[in-house]
Amino acid sequence: SWVPCIGPLLGDLVEMVVCGVACAIGSMCWLMVAGFVWVAYRPYIGIPLLLVSCGLAGWLFFLRGKGMERKKFDLESAPDDAGKEMEERPMNFCGQCGARKPVDLPVCRACADQE
Repeated sequence: SWVPCIGPLLGDLVEMVVCGVACAIGSMCWLMVAGFVWVAYRPYIGIPLLLVSCGLAGWLFFLRGKGMERKKFDLESAPDDAGKEMEERPMNFCGQCGARKPVDLPVCRACADQE
């Protein structure tokens, strides 16, 4: 609400994202507990509940891994020579640190400076 016009919109957007993540985590935990309880009494109900909860957990960890993968890349360590913009050059990732680098270089500039 500190930013005029778009402040409430941003607050509502953050609230929706937090609510969605909390609902997914809560549903996963509930399905897992209910699945364990139902396996003893009715395995035909309990096993699918456990499978759905494991699938939801795997999906959440997959999304978390994609977020961590983005943080690995350091755009500043890629060289910017020959007067070309970095977006124009074909890029690859450094095998040592994971930073973006041009395809024609074996490692990024930061790793080359450390050697």
